[in-house]
Amino acid sequence: MFDSTQMANILQKEGKVSNTAAVQAVSKLAKSANGARVGFELTK
Repeated sequence: MFDSTQMANILQKEGKVSNTAAVQAVSKLAKSANGARVGFELTK
């Protein structure tokens, strides 16, 4: 798990230049994710 700040910044930048409603919606959600932690589960 890691802090989501960098990922949120990338999503916000993408939302500013994208014309896709879904990307813009995710960008707005990323703005409100202060202190959130994300992680990935890898399976074989």
